[in-house]
Amino acid sequence: MMLMAWIFLGVPDIDLALMPILHHRSIITHSILPALVFLILGRSLGAAPIAGALIGISVHLACDMLSPMVGFAQIWLPQPFLIPLGPLSYLWLGANVLVGYVLALRLAMASLHPGIAVPFAVALSGVTGAAYGALNEQSAAAVMVSVLFPLMTAGWLFLRSRTKAA
Repeated sequence: MMLMAWIFLGVPDIDLALMPILHHRSIITHSILPALVFLILGRSLGAAPIAGALIGISVHLACDMLSPMVGFAQIWLPQPFLIPLGPLSYLWLGANVLVGYVLALRLAMASLHPGIAVPFAVALSGVTGAAYGALNEQSAAAVMVSVLFPLMTAGWLFLRSRTKAA
């Protein structure tokens, strides 16, 4: 899980290598789609690596939400459109982060002991976000969003499970 979180942390920026086809912050790479492709292709690896991939991508996208959505910082549609989403970029990123963490936490619970799955996934996200924030974003806020999103997601899943049980 940890290795995949660190590997997939950089996956959204693969669009930089595909600039003739994709714009930086492409709607394709700046989504959980790469992790979902890994989910399909890497299913035999088990739930933990896929949870890690979702955590890595979710940390990256959560940190990208800290950028003002102007110019290259916006989410862009691919060729032949090359149209930015503008302020909807925040919605796109936020929705992908939320779905990414929901899936990651559920997969973590399926692969780790129930008592440590959520704390481990939240801690992994925080450590990954701290490293990414310090090395790539130079931002303490990156640590905060990397811990707050999975904590809020874990709280929501907990409340939802208690409502279903009642």
